[in-house]
Amino acid sequence: MGSEAIKFRKVMLTKYLKKLVTSEWNLSYLKYLDWVGHIHTSTPLKKSSINVEYIHCNALFGYLSSVVTGALSKSEEWDAETRDCIVNAYVKFFWLQNDLFSRYYVKDQVLSDKEKAAVAACKKAKEDEIRRQLRVESLLNAVVGMFAGAVIGVVGLRYLARGS
Repeated sequence: MGSEAIKFRKVMLTKYLKKLVTSEWNLSYLKYLDWVGHIHTSTPLKKSSINVEYIHCNALFGYLSSVVTGALSKSEEWDAETRDCIVNAYVKFFWLQNDLFSRYYVKDQVLSDKEKAAVAACKKAKEDEIRRQLRVESLLNAVVGMFAGAVIGVVGLRYLARGS
């Protein structure tokens, strides 16, 4: 890797960090963050040929999150409650940024036949348990309904017997 490539990456990272702390966090900013994730992948819908593996992006976000939140947590510019809110906001930001990146890297999982069978067995067991619970609930509802009907019938008969 030539020094020009490193210089370029440093400049782009600096721009990103400036935008991180100066931009209004709104829909257009989210679109920018999504775009940043998109341009680092090998998707055919982009113009550049850059492809940064996800492990490196994830490591960078971990490092940046640590540096930014560490610096913010030491700031004496705000009271403790405000500082905690700001640190938490940036932690959430880095998780969001990571999610926006990962959606371009994570592919649908390919399961082996054995894994597919295990998933199907778990689904069937869950469905069977739900059916069993519904049968028990239906039976209980029927018994309660019959009991309530019997009580109402007895009370009604006693009422009618008194009136005669």
